[in-house]
Amino acid sequence: MQISEQARIEGQRYTVDAWHELFKRQHLPRVSKRCYIAGKHRPVVTTTIGTTKGLGIRKMSAFIEKVIAFAVADLGVAFTETRWENYR
Repeated sequence: MQISEQARIEGQRYTVDAWHELFKRQHLPRVSKRCYIAGKHRPVVTTTIGTTKGLGIRKMSAFIEKVIAFAVADLGVAFTETRWENYR
């Protein structure tokens, strides 16, 4: 929330969802999946952006640390929350 309130790219503000999508694209691996499509004899490989839903505690913590570091260093965000357990 604080990122969407403070950060701007070329003067433009973005929603929480837009920032979440950017951070997923920057910091999560792509996921490849083989699937069969009607009318095709061979499987098709599709690649999608990773998701935060299946991340364990360590991977989610690493993701959050990368997002915070980017927000502070590159976007100039100043986080006011000091009790991070409130973000569970």
